[in-house]
This record gives sequence, structure tokens and C-alpha cells, in this order.
Amino acid sequence: MGLESAIPPASWRVPLCFGAKELPDAPHSTSEVHGGDESHDSQDPPAHCSVLSLLLALSSGLLFTVATVEAQQVKPCSSPEAGAFDFWVGEWEVRTPGGNVAGQNGIQKILNGCILRESYRTPTGYAGQSFNIFDASRGVWHQTWVDVGGLLLILEGSFKEGAMVLEGETVGTHGPVRQRISWYQVDENPDRVRQLWETSADGGKTWTVAFNGLYVRVGTSPPP
Repeated sequence: MGLESAIPPASWRVPLCFGAKELPDAPHSTSEVHGGDESHDSQDPPAHCSVLSLLLALSSGLLFTVATVEAQQVKPCSSPEAGAFDFWVGEWEVRTPGGNVAGQNGIQKILNGCILRESYRTPTGYAGQSFNIFDASRGVWHQTWVDVGGLLLILEGSFKEGAMVLEGETVGTHGPVRQRISWYQVDENPDRVRQLWETSADGGKTWTVAFNGLYVRVGTSPPP
């Protein structure tokens, strides 16, 4: 292939911007390549290149700004479903149906508000914690509970008909035991929450109450 055929015709060439020079017309002899006029090397980019560069820079900056604003506006765990358990957040005194103090429970939002961490303790030294999260990928609420006795309880469910209802299963002496815990505000009072824990050893045919606690927000009047 000759030198002349290696250089595309002028009609094929597109002016290069961003500081590059436009190629000269194809030389007619090798002498023009090696010793010809080199005045083309100092040729400035076409005027439209400066305008194009400016437009590209402005559009890039605009896209970056829009992406940054959108990222700031979309916060994780900000959906209504993710906030369905917020009525449980706070410091609580837990009482039995007879009015006795069963323990203290603190519910905090942690990790950018995505997790509800429960810290329960009683006057007798019993303690446990749970971690609660709305799993957006599956559309369910999840709780993992652990305590000082080595108990692991994994529950899942959803907020429905005014109550957070989570269910799971453990292994008892005589086989599987279903677990169901419900939380709901009492008479729509933000300072009162009922927690009802029920178990079933017959696959859900009958249920037995394992714990019935009334949460009274610390700093408010205790129930009569």
C-alpha cells in the first residue's frame, strides 16, 4: 500500500476538537511529507470545536448535578412500609395484665434508620435483644431475637389491620412449635402498645398465650 493511499481523502476526515489539529490534505509526493511546508501544524482548531467543547462540558456538569440531587432525594428505608413499625420506637415500661412491672424495653432506630434494635431487660437479670428490618426485596418485615439463655427466634410477617404480626417456628420437646407475636397501639394511643405472644403446637389449630405485655411509654402516667 502506498503512502498516498494510507491517508483518507479530505471528504472522509472529521475535524478533531479538544486541542487536536485537523490533518492537512493528502500530499502528492513523499517530499511533501518529509520536507514540505509544515505551516499546517500551527493551524488552530475550527471555531465550532470551541463551541462544541463548551456545550459538552455544560451538559456533563448538568447531568452530574441532576444525578447528585436524585441520589440525595432517594433515602434508603424511607418508604411507608419501612416505617410501619415506628410506633414501637421509644423507651418503655412493660407491665403484665395484673399491672406488675415485667421489665424495661428500649427500641431505637439505628443504621440510617433502617433497623429497629430492641433491648429488653427485667429486674431478675433476664435480657434479650432483637433486630428488626423491612426487607424491601421481598416486601416482608423480619425480626431476629436472641437472649441470655441462648434462644434464637426468627420471625417474619407484615403490618396488617393496624397490627404488626410476625410469625416463625421453633423446635419443642414434642416437635415444631409455631410462634406468633403481635404489636399494636392500644386505642390509637401513641404512648400505649400491646405485645401479644402466642404459641401453637398443633400447626396453628389452637393458640396459647405465652406473654401479654402492655408497653407504657416512660414519662407518661402508668395505667390505673
